[in-house]
Amino acid sequence: MKTLNFFPYYEQYLVKRNKTTTFRLYPADYKPGERVRLTVGWDENTAEPLHDIVITSVYQKQIQNLDDTDFEGESPDCKDRQTTVLVLSSIYRTIVSADRQIWIVKFRHLGQN
Repeated sequence: MKTLNFFPYYEQYLVKRNKTTTFRLYPADYKPGERVRLTVGWDENTAEPLHDIVITSVYQKQIQNLDDTDFEGESPDCKDRQTTVLVLSSIYRTIVSADRQIWIVKFRHLGQN
């Protein structure tokens, strides 16, 4: 089963099931309807499973073209274009600009806490 990993900082939003969107710099190899294991950890190899999700959509956009719908379900640290540039730069440890193409992955949580 494929996994979708998040840093531990996001665990509280995932456990509460408030986070249903993630932005990724690299191609997201997920398909709508696909069941994926949600994991939490600083490293994918040592990440701990949380629960399963179903991918609802995957699409690409430049950060500068993101709109309110794209931000629905994102975590509080990533709620506008400017903070998205900063957050992704920090997570991926690279300089990200507003004209960068990103992948938006939307999902719904399965099961119970």
